[in-house]
Amino acid sequence: MNNKLYKLFIGTALICTAFFTACKEDENNLSRAVLASVDVMYFDAESADPQIITVTSDADWIAETPEWVTVSPMTGHAGQTEVVITVQDNIRGEAPDNPRRKNVYFKGRNLESTATVLIRQDGDKFRDPKDYTIEEMESSENETVVRLPDMVVTALTSNGFMITDGTDYAYVIGAASAPAVGNKVTVLGEKFSDTNKMAYIQVANIDVTGSASVPVKEPFDITATLDVIKGNKYQLVSVTGAYDGSSLKVTDAANSVFFKDALTSFGFESLIGHNIKVTGYFAGKATPVVNVIPVIVEDLGLNEIIYFYDDFEWLDPWSKTGEAGKGPAGDQFGKFNSGEQCPQLQNVIYEGVSAYDALIEKGYNFAYVGSGVLKPASLKETAKNCTYLQSNYLKFGKTGYYAGLVLPPLKDVEDGANLLLTFDWGPMMSGKGNWDTAMIQVVVENGGSAQKFEIPEATLVHGSAGPWQKASVDLTGVKINENTKITIRNIDAHWPLDGEYGKTGLVRYFLDNIKIKKID
Repeated sequence: MNNKLYKLFIGTALICTAFFTACKEDENNLSRAVLASVDVMYFDAESADPQIITVTSDADWIAETPEWVTVSPMTGHAGQTEVVITVQDNIRGEAPDNPRRKNVYFKGRNLESTATVLIRQDGDKFRDPKDYTIEEMESSENETVVRLPDMVVTALTSNGFMITDGTDYAYVIGAASAPAVGNKVTVLGEKFSDTNKMAYIQVANIDVTGSASVPVKEPFDITATLDVIKGNKYQLVSVTGAYDGSSLKVTDAANSVFFKDALTSFGFESLIGHNIKVTGYFAGKATPVVNVIPVIVEDLGLNEIIYFYDDFEWLDPWSKTGEAGKGPAGDQFGKFNSGEQCPQLQNVIYEGVSAYDALIEKGYNFAYVGSGVLKPASLKETAKNCTYLQSNYLKFGKTGYYAGLVLPPLKDVEDGANLLLTFDWGPMMSGKGNWDTAMIQVVVENGGSAQKFEIPEATLVHGSAGPWQKASVDLTGVKINENTKITIRNIDAHWPLDGEYGKTGLVRYFLDNIKIKKID
């Protein structure tokens, strides 16, 4: 190689080395961790004010934005950086365009070190709606605006109605006034999914375009397949079982049927204790619950006289909401896991009402006592601190604090009727998998007198999961009327005796499926 070529080669190599070294240094300078102070930002469609967020990183970062979003600055360094975000007007033809949403990325060294902020800008969501079939609507993303033309209304519900395109069914809610069965309609609205991944339409407008015959389909009988049915499409079904006032029970089935959005005209309150056949729409499953939207209810006659029943499935919205910032209520007993979320009833708020107050509104009350020097004046307030929510059942007590549930007053009990009280219960387990030494009793009070029925101690093995314990209390001959107070609580060893407060210890327990029925 001659001297000139050699020098050229060396010079080129040095330049390349410097280039790749600089690139590597730039890459190494990028952050391993980037955080943004918000996850979502909302802007008006027009004349939206700029908004400021904070980006925090341990090194350099760069921003990546959609074309209608401006970020200033577009790059930053280690520490905290105030970032101004602005959006262009979302206008088309002098009117708001469809809402838009895109992510802004504050990128570090790799995907794991990227902060994502969703930018949502308002607009006319119902501008230029697209036509969908029911099947296409079901597979679309939540919040998609859909128009379903030429649908036939097949049934009314308490809060909405069912429609069909001749093949599939869809559930529509939110109408100011419902159409009639047999109406031919065009439905405009937004698609959403419920907790069971069942699609539904939040309606914005309904156009009645005529009338049509409701397609006749034979319902699929799910009575024998209640425990194995699955799917996320509405289908016409029938099921037969005993209605206990809360759900439909099918013999030998682990699952129960709950009626969703039922018309009050069905008069389910008058069918408590009856065998019934219900025809309606399968509306999703979350073991042990199968949801059905009823359309036809047939009374097959009296099965048993039930004066009270509660499996607490009505607490499901509270259970799914859980305590703010901590997630849904868990299933400590069912999953044999003391680490499952177990929020206090007073701390679980759904639609502005705590689970504690929701139970009070149902007619329940709570019994409570603590060990040590607690004064009776503190009992009412403190009861809230040792009653808890699980999915969907209740927990009572904490170390040194004992609690119980007072049932709602029983009304319309036949004079002299003999009753049987049953419920499921189980002790709490410690973090080491040992079961608490909880023992409970039922106390029936009439005026100044009380009768007590102790429940057999749980038969569970330490270190392993166990089944719910079945409690049965024969109340034959016991006076029961609307003034009777029935309490399920810890035994007297943990309760006030002659002014003394109970012993300390781990005697926590869970409670579910309470039932009182007439027996011969």
